Amino acid sequence: MHRAAAGRRRARSPPASQRPRSRLDADASTNLSPEVRTRFRPARTVHRSTDLISVEAGQVVLRSRRGTELGRAFPEVVADAAQLPDATALDGELVVWEEGRLAFERLQDRLARRGAGAARAATEWPVHFVVFDPLRLSGTDTTLWP
Repeated sequence: MHRAAAGRRRARSPPASQRPRSRLDADASTNLSPEVRTRFRPARTVHRSTDLISVEAGQVVLRSRRGTELGRAFPEVVADAAQLPDATALDGELVVWEEGRLAFERLQDRLARRGAGAARAATEWPVHFVVFDPLRLSGTDTTLWP
């Protein structure tokens, strides 16, 4: 038994730069062609929260990916989203910029504020909604668009 095992060569792992760093990365890259897969590098962030803005009948709803209503904590985002066409839904992420970098700790602080406190915080640490995917635009489902 040892002879058979000794005669076999151990498969070499790809270099670290070509290995997925998580199961999510591995799943995401499996559907890519080999030429594209070698260039595929998923974005890595310390925190990833996907949020959703939807506009229905003039009402703006801002929710976390878990369904938590966030509009009261981010009144400036809701006010900006009111300019979107009706029957629109966007997938994205809330971010706060500080000195040219993302400031996750400021975003966490903003999550805890409501009402007048949220309005004051909006002037000091404005939150921006970065859109990743338009899910619906003016009632048109865009999830199947290339």
